[in-house]
Amino acid sequence: MIRTAWILLLLGIALGPLSAHAISLSQVEGIRLSAADISRDYESKTIILQGNVEIAFDDQVLKCDKATVFQKTNEIHASGNILLASKDTVVEGTSIKFNYKTKLGQIQDGIVRSGQVAFEGEVLEKTGEQTYFGKKAQYTACTTCPAGWSFSGQEIDAEIGGYAYIKYPVLRIADFPIFILPRILIPLKSDRQSGLLVPSLDFSKKAGAAITQSYFWAINRSKDATLSLQQSERRGFKTLLEYRYVLGPGSAGTFQGAYIEDRTFTLQGNPKNSDAEFFLPRGYLQYRHQYQLPDNITQRMQLTYLTDIRYPRDFADELQGHGDPALESNMSVTQNTETQHRSIEGAFYVNLLKNYDPSPGGPDKNGDALSRNDDAVHRWPEVRWNFTDRPMWGTNLHWGLDFNYVHFIRRDFSYDDVTGAGAPGAEVKTARDGQFRDGDLIRTGHRMIIEPKLTYPFRIGKAVTVTPSVKYNETQYRFTAEPDPGFPVSNYSQNAVRRYVQTDLSLETIFSSVYGEKDGKSNRYKHEFIPEVSFSQIPWAERPLGHPFFGDFEKQPYSRYNEAVSTQDFYGSSGLQFDYKDRLFDKEIYTLKLTNNWVRKSFNGSDWVYNKIATLRLQQSYDVIESRRDKPEPWSPINTLLDIRLDNFETHTVADLYPYAKNNLNWFTRIRFIGDFGGYLELTYAEKAYVTEDNTLTNKTENAGTGMGFQTKFMDFTGKVNFNVISSEFEGWEYVANFKPPGDCWTIKFGHRQTAGSDDVYKFSFNFEFGGV
Repeated sequence: MIRTAWILLLLGIALGPLSAHAISLSQVEGIRLSAADISRDYESKTIILQGNVEIAFDDQVLKCDKATVFQKTNEIHASGNILLASKDTVVEGTSIKFNYKTKLGQIQDGIVRSGQVAFEGEVLEKTGEQTYFGKKAQYTACTTCPAGWSFSGQEIDAEIGGYAYIKYPVLRIADFPIFILPRILIPLKSDRQSGLLVPSLDFSKKAGAAITQSYFWAINRSKDATLSLQQSERRGFKTLLEYRYVLGPGSAGTFQGAYIEDRTFTLQGNPKNSDAEFFLPRGYLQYRHQYQLPDNITQRMQLTYLTDIRYPRDFADELQGHGDPALESNMSVTQNTETQHRSIEGAFYVNLLKNYDPSPGGPDKNGDALSRNDDAVHRWPEVRWNFTDRPMWGTNLHWGLDFNYVHFIRRDFSYDDVTGAGAPGAEVKTARDGQFRDGDLIRTGHRMIIEPKLTYPFRIGKAVTVTPSVKYNETQYRFTAEPDPGFPVSNYSQNAVRRYVQTDLSLETIFSSVYGEKDGKSNRYKHEFIPEVSFSQIPWAERPLGHPFFGDFEKQPYSRYNEAVSTQDFYGSSGLQFDYKDRLFDKEIYTLKLTNNWVRKSFNGSDWVYNKIATLRLQQSYDVIESRRDKPEPWSPINTLLDIRLDNFETHTVADLYPYAKNNLNWFTRIRFIGDFGGYLELTYAEKAYVTEDNTLTNKTENAGTGMGFQTKFMDFTGKVNFNVISSEFEGWEYVANFKPPGDCWTIKFGHRQTAGSDDVYKFSFNFEFGGV
């Protein structure tokens, strides 16, 4: 009896592998098996698995309802809810024949998913580790069902991390066929890659309809380029190029340009007004870079070449500069250390004011677009060397030094011929007589400024900081205009020197208070009130008397010192100098400045964060010398700054109130409301008038604007509008809407832009997200 029991026990152990429930064979030739029911035939070397089958080999796992493993051929035949998963892909299907050694096989009614990419076919063949071939296949990167867009084709040859090559693809939008192509190559990788971009459509009143096709060239990890071809209904064919490169942190550059034989222009550069055929070559080249060199040296360059000065206006989306008085090209080398700043720079200007027609509602002639740029004045070179204030001999006495040299140069003529010089109707001649005479304007020359400074800051007790200083200014001039020997210019010399000494004294103190709970978590606020009184005077000055370059500032208040040079200087008594640094006023000025700062201290969960949330500053000066004149106007404009930066609200306002010009207020304000998810609403208002020497107002402008932006799940929007309050006309607007259909796989972009004096431009484009890995 006992012997029979032992025989039955041994037989059960021997037959056990032929029929097991919910057990796992640990390993068979490198594969791991698991199923509800496993049976094995040693003679045919096959293993049959049924129910919750899981087969793991290398870095892949196969799950299905039923599978047979053929050890002789290293194949797996599986069916029912097929799921083959690896690190990069998931394969689904109704059945699969798979070689677990070569990792090749065939899937019926298969779908391959990699990231957001999905392609499927009646029969999919796995032809390599990451390659698949399918017939009657479909590709998409959308997560919706049906897909927002897809390409279906007779055949698809795809490489995960590479490209999908589709034969006779049909583009489908929400499963509706749109158009068919003979071939298409689609990226299946997220790295930058070369290829055609989706075409974009533009429309404008002057150019008509235009289509743009771009090609992106991924040269290498640090360089790429975009070449675009555009066909415009009215302007013609245009080529555009943009090349970009990165050399390292802080070192990068771009080169861009465009060329078109514009059908809408005549030879004179004015808009076409007849049916005569003429193509005007137009375009631009622009190169920009910044190189970070050793020893804190930075080299910058921006060079722009234009065929005509109307180009920035007609193609504002390609080249900035429309609305500016000049287009600047420059190059510089700078070095900054803790104690010094050194730089050498050159700047070349293109005068865009010839492209301006001041007559309201006048014809669209807009000046001479092809005029020579012979009246622009350039700076070549400009050298700066500045020493920050540093203590001397370990005392509180500090010294500093500023050095500036500029060569003002222009083509052909060093001066402007002026008719009616000194009279209200004076103007620059368009045709020069070639002789420098009385009344003509000096426009070119050399200027060198050396300005050493001594400062001795100290404190009175713990409350008041006193800062006395004295500086000496030596300015040397060498003018290049040479008068005709037969017509000497009164009081003119090609060499001139201007010298003066300036003394300054300032007293400053700070009153502060802290508000809020001291519980270690609540926000706290600090208010600082900083009053400052200063006195500045020029006790001694030596200047060239009567020299035609320097003008007359004796009857003008010092508050005009920092105003930009304008045509009002040309018509006024001051004359037109190189820039504001050539002005020299008699100076004896008291200034009061009141500053309020609010600082918020908040805890972000791990550390305290300090933010300046508001600043209010008022400043006004009193001119003692002006107060002694017959009709004194000693008070300067009141300068005001208000800046508030809260989490959901910002405003920035600057204002100048002129007390003697009918209390005219030049001011600009911007108010912005910010949503929790990045949306914003912005309102702007600006009112400005030029105040002449006799305190009358000219060239008044008044503009209001608004801007907004928001982001939602299915749309992003930004837009802005500028309105001229005086003329009650819209001067320009721009808006861009990005529509994002469900699926996170494509966007539809629509934009509309119009700027003052420019064309209405509409833009429409698609952007497909191919979802590479």
